[in-house]
Amino acid sequence: SVEPSLLKIGAVTLAPSTEAGKSSGLTFHYPPYAVGPYAEGEYVAFVPWETLKTYLTAEGMRIFGGARPKGDAEQPQ
Repeated sequence: SVEPSLLKIGAVTLAPSTEAGKSSGLTFHYPPYAVGPYAEGEYVAFVPWETLKTYLTAEGMRIFGGARPKGDAEQPQ
């Protein structure tokens, strides 16, 4: 059977937030060739914490809050 595992899908970082001490979501980092041709470079995908909310435990909910700061998407990852 297929089981989801956050540890097997690539590098994941907590994204910055407008709320101090919180994360606005998860940023997934994929190197060239992982999901596309090398010429396209690395891929970066952001998932807001609200999308993950139904899957989070009470402990997980304490990590997230706020929104992604303007300009974060444009910064090199």
